Amino acid sequence: MTEQQQPGEEARLRRHPRERFAASERVLDLEKVDRELMQEAHPALDGRRQIALNKNGPVTQVFFHFEKGGFMPEHAADGYVTIHVLDGAFRITTPDAVHELDAQMMLLLDPCIPHRVEAVEAGRMLLTVCLAEG
Repeated sequence: MTEQQQPGEEARLRRHPRERFAASERVLDLEKVDRELMQEAHPALDGRRQIALNKNGPVTQVFFHFEKGGFMPEHAADGYVTIHVLDGAFRITTPDAVHELDAQMMLLLDPCIPHRVEAVEAGRMLLTVCLAEG
């Protein structure tokens, strides 16, 4: 068991979220987050790497780094979703449309909208999910 590991927990890749998200004010340097993410020893999953930056109450924010062709299979969230493309180009497919997003574009989705994300070019995005009430 590692010093950061609690009894009964499997080995952790990173510090526990309750430690990472403990401060009431945090400045995040996304370039630094990206460098550290890319230096992690584990392989990318489906051509993407990700790390939760914030998880507080109903809000979760996740930073993603995608290789060209990397993807997230179709899924849906029980909350409002914001996909903010920082750089690169992405294709987000929903039941109603195929959205082509470039740097500094955002897609807003209502709760429970199935969507698939594909990196048309290598790129990074910030995903925010705000769980719906009830």
